[in-house]
Amino acid sequence: MPPECWREGPDAVRKADVDGLVVDQLDLAAGSIAESLRIPFVSLSCGPPIYLDSAVPAPQFGWSHDRGFIGTVRNAFGNAVVGYAVSPVLRLINRQRRKWGLTELRGLNDAFSKRAIVTQLPAMLDFERSVPVPHLFHTSPFG
Repeated sequence: MPPECWREGPDAVRKADVDGLVVDQLDLAAGSIAESLRIPFVSLSCGPPIYLDSAVPAPQFGWSHDRGFIGTVRNAFGNAVVGYAVSPVLRLINRQRRKWGLTELRGLNDAFSKRAIVTQLPAMLDFERSVPVPHLFHTSPFG
């Protein structure tokens, strides 16, 4: 995240006088800006939803669904790789979150909205999760 994001983002949102934000799920910093302003935000995924779960292969890998032991171990490994890859970004976001008095993000899933993650992937095309994510909403393709 460039420093401009932290410097200019909150003021831009304030000037727009919005009541909430809809943020791209891949923009891991936007939710923190919303939280710092104490306004709600919703995460939007234009592809498969990203929400790490050992029952579901991370979409970055293109793995097939396998609920068996091997699949679960493979998915856990993939989640660890994704977590490691985003850890420098989360460290940077957490540095700013501390300045704003916000709790730190412990992992990738913490960066997403707790109110709603909306994906254009229909539910019938998504993988079954080990624990349903109650705030994950499937729609149909946008536009």
